[in-house]
Amino acid sequence: MKLVLDEGAAGNTFKRLLRDSREYEYVEWPDLNYQASDGDKDKFLVKQAWQREAFVVTIDFTTITLEKFPPCKENSILQFGENAISGEYMFDRMEAFRKLFLAHRAKSHYSYLLDEGIKIIRLNEPIERLYHEYPESKHVTRGRKICRAGKKTSLGPQKRRR
Repeated sequence: MKLVLDEGAAGNTFKRLLRDSREYEYVEWPDLNYQASDGDKDKFLVKQAWQREAFVVTIDFTTITLEKFPPCKENSILQFGENAISGEYMFDRMEAFRKLFLAHRAKSHYSYLLDEGIKIIRLNEPIERLYHEYPESKHVTRGRKICRAGKKTSLGPQKRRR
């Protein structure tokens, strides 16, 4: 599977796991040689991925959005459902996506690789797959959000007690 890794999605652990699996080819954001004259960074990234017949892999929730890149256009985006996530978290979900043979159904669409499953947004109706329902993806464990203080919790940032 071909991938173009956005800036935040190119952590060393994630890249090592992709390389070690031998199932993925990827290009990192800096290798695309973006110039300011190329215009909008995200549109450039998505265009480069489309030309390479690759998926954009991102954790960017601010500038790469469903509104900006709607389904059935020249984009194939895989967005993870957490901002503070580990390489293992991302790789487990990439493997589930690959093993459930969803790449052909996600081409030209906006997809979320979430904590509980995968959601592919299409014009007619979304495709949803929960990891626990398929033997190929039962290994995917529920993610853990990382608090600002650095403590891990499954409930997200802990509230301070008064």
